[in-house]
Amino acid sequence: MLIPSRFEPCGLTQLYAMRYGSIPVASAVGGLCDTIDEVHLLENVYESGSGYLFTPPSAQNLLASIKKATELYVHHAEQWQTLVTQVMSLDFSWSVSARAYVACYSKTLQEQKS
Repeated sequence: MLIPSRFEPCGLTQLYAMRYGSIPVASAVGGLCDTIDEVHLLENVYESGSGYLFTPPSAQNLLASIKKATELYVHHAEQWQTLVTQVMSLDFSWSVSARAYVACYSKTLQEQKS
């Protein structure tokens, strides 16, 4: 999924894409960089990440990210499949967000009591 936005306040497109196994290639703005972690490889072995980000938004940077994604897809198919499986298992549900908010608020309350 190519998302070369210059402005993206929320970023639901990449969440839908990842849910269905499409790896996002997006400019690192707004909600896109909040929800896409850059793919990291160690000696061509998938380590972590959920997509490809580029900055600043330009045709050259978009093309460079597409080339990185294509390299993994074409030359390291098993690693690509691991990435797809990992991305499809990510949980962006409100239950995860709610736990994070509760933890943040609890920490703030504890700090104020100190």
